[in-house]
Formats: sequence, structure tokens, C-alpha cells
Amino acid sequence: MRVRIIAGVVLAGLFLWGGSTLFVGPSEARAEEAEDEFVSNPMIDCSTNAGYRDNYISEAFSIAGGPRSTNQSCNACHQNAHPVPGQGDRPEASQATVLVYNRLKEPVDYQVRAARGGEEWKNFTLKPGQIVRHSWRYSQANQNRSPVYYLKYPNDPELRTRRLIPIATPNRNLGSVYFFDADDTRQVRLFQPGSSVARRRG
Repeated sequence: MRVRIIAGVVLAGLFLWGGSTLFVGPSEARAEEAEDEFVSNPMIDCSTNAGYRDNYISEAFSIAGGPRSTNQSCNACHQNAHPVPGQGDRPEASQATVLVYNRLKEPVDYQVRAARGGEEWKNFTLKPGQIVRHSWRYSQANQNRSPVYYLKYPNDPELRTRRLIPIATPNRNLGSVYFFDADDTRQVRLFQPGSSVARRRG
């Protein structure tokens, strides 16, 4: 019994002394940012990919100037509008791109930086329905490796830095899609579509 009381007092003392380090408040809930963080970029898949049927992706691509519907606009990446699998021209990725889309009815302010040494945060204001491209140009075709992008915005309910992964693409109007929209409680959040148009190796 005496041992339990002593143990309880010790635990209570540790809690009072180190409680602030055990529980992180909302203002401190931020993701760690690496100064240099490069990743392999998955190659964008063809417009026959089921991911193009995702309304958020197809809507973003259409606004950005990419394919406007499923099974069309193969020449967005290929030279031929109807390439034959295994026999058609093979597109070369020239950049890694992220598309940030505002689906709200009001402007959204945010900051972005590429995760490479010395890169500064840049300020952006997205008007309603607007898309901003963040692209990393490859030094050679099909390099398929780039820094990740970090994004943060005021009034983020989670108060954290977001990590955006670009997609390798031959067309600057295509990329991985992230979008601002309101959640069920009308708070502004950054979302990513559930489907992906990236082609990944198993």
C-alpha cells in the first residue's frame, strides 16, 4: 500500500513538472519541415485512368487547361491523339507539378516553399475557382525526382504545415491536385482527392 502511495506521488510530481511537454497545445501542432526533402515523383497516368473520373481531379485539370473528360485528350501528354499502347509515342516528363485549387466562394491566402536549402516561403492569394501551379523543372527528361512542397495557411483548424507530393508530367497543366474547401463545420481545409492519376509501380 505504501509503495502505491509513493508511486502515485512520484507520478503526480512528474505530471505537474513535465505536463507542458506531455500535452501539446493547438498552437504547437505543426509538422516538422525538412530543409532538403527530395522524393521520387510518380509518373502521371493516361486519361483512361479511373482517377480522371474523380470530379475534383477532372474539374481541376479542366480549369488548368488539361484534359476535359475521361478517355479524351491523350495529346495532352502524347503527340498522337490516339496512341496505341506499346506502339505509340512515349511522353517525357519535363517537370513535377502540384495544382492547388480554391473551391470556395472567397479568396484563400496561403504560403508555399519547395523543400530545398535556402528556399523562402512565398505568399499566394487564390481567388474563388482559381488554380495555382507549383512546378519543379527537371534538369533532364524523366528525372522524376523533386523536392516536396510545404504549404501553410492562416486559420488552419489543425495549425500544421502540409506536405504536398508532386507528380511527374509532360504537361504543366497536369499534376497532383490539392484543393481548399469547407468541411462540415464550415472551416477551411486543404483536401486531396481520394483517387489518384499517378501511375505507380507495385
